[in-house]
Amino acid sequence: MVKIYEIIDCNGLRYIGSTTQKYLCQRLAGHRSNKNCSSSKLDLDNCHINLLEECDKSVRKVREQYWIDHLDCVNVFNANGLNKERRRIYNRDRFRYLYSWGGDLYCGYNNNLLQIDVNLFN
Repeated sequence: MVKIYEIIDCNGLRYIGSTTQKYLCQRLAGHRSNKNCSSSKLDLDNCHINLLEECDKSVRKVREQYWIDHLDCVNVFNANGLNKERRRIYNRDRFRYLYSWGGDLYCGYNNNLLQIDVNLFN
């Protein structure tokens, strides 16, 4: 069985996650040691973890995504990758970056840097 959980800190920020670990306190300890997770935005020293539901592994991502969509949370990624708003911003910034360098916007080849004469600095 998979546990879908929420972590709520003293400021009211919420993180949604899922685990197969038996005890949620073990999972919370894992969040405290991992600084590369959306949960690092929370005050993990002043928080509590709550079980939202238990489900089968086959519906893990669907159920986790349900809670991410229905609760206000700090999750940067949804259960299947970047959330919709973050993906839109990522694609916008990527397009601007590629456009600023010129060349082919969709594959990144043939940009202006590749057209510099290599003998220029001799």
